[in-house]
Amino acid sequence: MPVALPQLKITDSLRTAITEHRSQNVEVVGPWGSGKSIVALQVAVAVRRPLCIISAGRIEAEAVYDDLVTFAGAESTLFFPAWEVLPTDAMAPADDVVAERMNTLQALTNALANGEVRNIVVPVRALLQRVIAPRRLTKDTVFLEVGKEYNLEELLARLVHLGYERELMVEQRGQMSLRGGIFDIFPISSELPYRIEFFGDEIESIRRFEPETQRSIDRQRQVTILPRSEKLMLSELANQREALGSVLDYLPNDTLIALDEPLAVAEEAERISLQFADVPHFQPWESARDGLGEFTGISLAQVSFARPGGGTRLTAPMGSILGWERRLEGFWEQLQQWDRDGYTVVILCVNTGERQRLLELLEAQGYRPGQDRFDLRVEIGRLRAGFVSTADRVAVLSEREMFGRRYVRRTRRRFEAGASITVFSDLRPGDYVVHVHHGIGRYLGLRRFPGKAGDFLTIQYTAGDKLYLPVTHIDAIQKYVGGDDARPKVDRLGGATWARTKARVKKAIRDMAEELIKLYATRESRPGHSFSVDTPWQLEFEEAFEYDETPDQARAIVEVKRDMESPKPMDRLLCGDVGYGKTEVALRAAFKAVQDGKQVAVLVPTTVLAEQHYTTFSERLADYPVRIEMLSRFRSAKLQRETIERLKSGEVDIVIGTHRLISKDVHFKDLGLIVVDEEQRFGVRHKERLRQLRALADVLTMTATPIPRTLNMSLTGIRDMSLINTAPNDRLPIHTCIESFDERLIAEAIERELARQGQVFFVHNRVQTILHYAELVRRLAPGARVAVAHGQMPEHELEQVMTAFIHKEVDVLVCTTIIGSGLDIPNANTIVIHNADHFGLAELYQLRGRVGRYK
Repeated sequence: MPVALPQLKITDSLRTAITEHRSQNVEVVGPWGSGKSIVALQVAVAVRRPLCIISAGRIEAEAVYDDLVTFAGAESTLFFPAWEVLPTDAMAPADDVVAERMNTLQALTNALANGEVRNIVVPVRALLQRVIAPRRLTKDTVFLEVGKEYNLEELLARLVHLGYERELMVEQRGQMSLRGGIFDIFPISSELPYRIEFFGDEIESIRRFEPETQRSIDRQRQVTILPRSEKLMLSELANQREALGSVLDYLPNDTLIALDEPLAVAEEAERISLQFADVPHFQPWESARDGLGEFTGISLAQVSFARPGGGTRLTAPMGSILGWERRLEGFWEQLQQWDRDGYTVVILCVNTGERQRLLELLEAQGYRPGQDRFDLRVEIGRLRAGFVSTADRVAVLSEREMFGRRYVRRTRRRFEAGASITVFSDLRPGDYVVHVHHGIGRYLGLRRFPGKAGDFLTIQYTAGDKLYLPVTHIDAIQKYVGGDDARPKVDRLGGATWARTKARVKKAIRDMAEELIKLYATRESRPGHSFSVDTPWQLEFEEAFEYDETPDQARAIVEVKRDMESPKPMDRLLCGDVGYGKTEVALRAAFKAVQDGKQVAVLVPTTVLAEQHYTTFSERLADYPVRIEMLSRFRSAKLQRETIERLKSGEVDIVIGTHRLISKDVHFKDLGLIVVDEEQRFGVRHKERLRQLRALADVLTMTATPIPRTLNMSLTGIRDMSLINTAPNDRLPIHTCIESFDERLIAEAIERELARQGQVFFVHNRVQTILHYAELVRRLAPGARVAVAHGQMPEHELEQVMTAFIHKEVDVLVCTTIIGSGLDIPNANTIVIHNADHFGLAELYQLRGRVGRYK
C-alpha cells in the first residue's frame, strides 16, 4: 500500500496556479530531496492528472522512482530508462533495458486507451532518445489468441524482423522455436516463455513454461509479443516520416510535467545534444523543450534560478536531514523536539525486519507509533532523501538516514540459475577440453573413418597435431571450465608440459597429505562447539537484509547453520561467482557465532577488501551490541596493539583482517568461527598458521575460483561444499571484449560509461608506469576525474583515493590488481584491463567480477 502523507500547503497554491490562473510554467523553490517528488505527486493527484517527472540522470531518476513507488504505489508508477550503450556502438542494448522500455510504452498506450492514470519517471537522456512512434509500435506488436488462425511462416518471418532468434530450444528472452505444430517463444517483456500449440493454422492452447525444465505452468488465453531489437528497428525507421517519435507522444495531453532541478536537466540535455548532434536516434534539446511546452509544467528546484519568459514562482522551504550514524542520542533529542512542536514524523524502512527492529528501539525510548498522541509512523518504503517542512510541521526520513547508511535500488525479478553442463552433447566444435594424459586441446567435432566402426572425437593440439578419440573412451576427457570466453594455452601432443603439470600437482598433494590427515583426524575425533538454534535476534537480523535471497543463497545459509549446530567442527567451502551474495552468508554465520559468546575471525587478502568488509559488517550489525574491529596496515601500530589486547581479553567479537590477523602475536580468548575470503590468495606459510588456528573452530571458506586442492577436497567429501549459481536480482551478463590496444576504443568505453553516470576501472599492473597511463586516460577523457591507486601508496593516501571513488568523487580509477578481491562498487560497470595476457585466469576472473554488480 502507498504511504500516506499529510497534504502540504504548497499543494493548494500549486493547484490554484494550474487550475484557476491557467499557469503553464510554475516554479517551486525550496523543496528538498524526496520533498520534490511528494510536491509533484500531491499536486498531480489534486488536479487529477498523470505525472511525468524528468531528471538529469539515471541515478536521480531511479531515486525519484523509489519515491513515487513509495507514495503512489508500484502499479501506477513506470520508469523509462535510456540505453546503456551509445547509438554508435556495435553492441545492442541489453534485453532487460529494451524490455523495460517496451513495457513502459505499452503500459502508457493501454493507460491512454483505458483512461487510466499512470505516473512515469524519465531521465533526460531517455527523453532525447527517439522511440518508435505509437502507431508504429501498435503495428509491430504481435497479439496471439487461442481460437484464432495465423499463418505460421508469415508469423515467423515477422518475429525475425522484430529481432527474435530461432533456436532448437527456447531458454532465454528473445528466442523462439518451432517443432511441428508446437511454437515456443520467450517474449522480451515476459517473465516466462510461452508454448503455443497449433492445429493447422489455429491456436489450440497457450501455456507458460519453465525454461529450465521445459514443463508447463499454467494456461493463458493470449500472449503479447513486443519488438526485441529496438536499435535495429530505429535504424530502419530513421528515414521514414512519422515512424519515430518521443516518449512524450505516449503521454495524455493533460499530463503534468515536472522538471527535477531544471538547470541540471538543461545542462545535461545540452551536453547530450552536442555529443549526438548528427545521430538520428536523438532529437536536439530545443525540439524536446518545445515538446515539453505543450504540457503544463512545474519546475522543482532547491535554489531559485533565472527563468526566461513569464510564469509563476512559489516557495516551499524545506530542510535536509543528516544521518546521525552512531550518535543516536542526537536523533532521540530531535524526535522529542518534533514531538513538542506537534510534528507529523514518518520513518521509512526498506523491509519488515528493519521496521520491527526500529519499533523496538522506539518503544525502548517510550514511543509507540500509532498509539500515542504524537503522530509518529514507521512504514515500509524507499526514500531518495529525507526532508523537514517547518510550514507543514512534517518530517519524513528513512531508517537508513537515522543510522547513516546507504542502500542500492534493486527491482524484483525472477531468479534464473545458470545451466551446468550435464551431458557431453553440450560440447560444441571450438570448445576446449582436457585429456587425462595429453592435456588441453580444442574439440573440433565428430569424425568417421572408412573401415573403422563408431565415431571419433577430433581434438586439436598445438602445432596442428590431432588426436582421434573413440567415443567409447569419452571418460578420458572433460570440458575445460575456465569460462565461455577463456582461451587457455593448448598443450603439445606428446610433449612434456602436461606431464610436468601433473607431476607438480602430485608432489603438492603428497606434501600436504600427511599434514591434512593429522588436521582432519583431530577435527573428526574431537567434538567442537554446537551452536544454538536461531534466536529471535537472528531471525530479526536476517529479515533486515534489504534484498531477496536467491534460492541458492538461502540453501547455503541453511547448510552453514546446520553445520554450526552440529558438534562436528564445520569445514565448508562456499563457492559462488563474484557478487552472488557470499558475504551475506558469512554475516549470518558470524552473527550466530557471536550470540553464543564466540569470537569470529574474518581473513581477507587485501587491505582494501578488509576496509570494505569492516564497513559492511559494521553497517549490518549497527543495531546490535557487537564489537567489530579491523587489523590491517590501514590501522596504526598503536591501534593494532590495542585490538590484539582486546581480542585476547574477549572484548572484540568480530575481527576483520589481512595477513596481520594470522601473525603469531594474535591470540583469541574463545575463537568459534573462521571465515576465509579467497583462500587461494594466501600462501603456504599463511595457511600453516591458519591450520593451527582452526583445529577445532568452525571454518567457512569463500571463493569464486577455488584452487584445485580445495575443490578436490570438497568434491571427495573431505570438506563440505555449498554452491551459489544463481545471479542476484537484475544482474546482467558481463560483456567481455578482447581487443588489441586501441586508444579510440578506450576513449569510447570510458565515454559510454560516464554518459550513463557510471564509473570506470582502468587496470595497469605496473607501479613504475602507472602515472603515465593515468595521464593517457586524462587525455582520452578530458572531462573525467581521474585518480590512481596501487599497493605501494601510503596507507592514508590509498584510503583517501578509494573512499573518493566509492563516494563517486572519482570517475576513472587507474589502478593495479589491488581492486581484484571483493571490492563492491555497484556504480562501476566498465573495466579496461591493460596487458590482459600478463594475468592468470583466476586474476582476470576476479578483476572481471569488479563490474556488473549493479542492474
